[in-house]
Amino acid sequence: MNDIVAELVEEMKALRRGRAILEGRIEDRIGRALRVACGIPDSAGSTEIRRVLSARLTQLADQLPDDLRKAVMAAFALLPDTRQRFYQERVRWVANQLERDERTAHEREHDERDA
Repeated sequence: MNDIVAELVEEMKALRRGRAILEGRIEDRIGRALRVACGIPDSAGSTEIRRVLSARLTQLADQLPDDLRKAVMAAFALLPDTRQRFYQERVRWVANQLERDERTAHEREHDERDA
C-alpha cells in the first residue's frame, strides 16, 4: 500500500472514532490526505469540513451494495439513526439492521475499506 493510501486509511479510522463526522472539533480529526481526497480547503471551518466530508463520503458509499453502504454510513455517523456517541454503538446499530452479530457488521465496514 502506498504512503498516501495508508495515510488516508489511518485518517478515516481516526475519523470514525467517537462522534465521527459530528465531532465538535472535526478540523482536528482530519489530516492532509482526507482534505485532499475530499477537496476540503485549508481555510475551511468545522461546518464546511463537515458538509464537504459528509457529501463526499455519502457519494462514495452510495456506490456500494446496500449492506456495505449502511455499514460505512453508520461508521461515520452519516445516518440520522447513527448519531451515537461511540463507534461501537454504531456497529451495534448496523448489526441489528442487517440482522447480524456485531463482529459481522464490523467486518462489513472493513470489507468496503479494504476493497
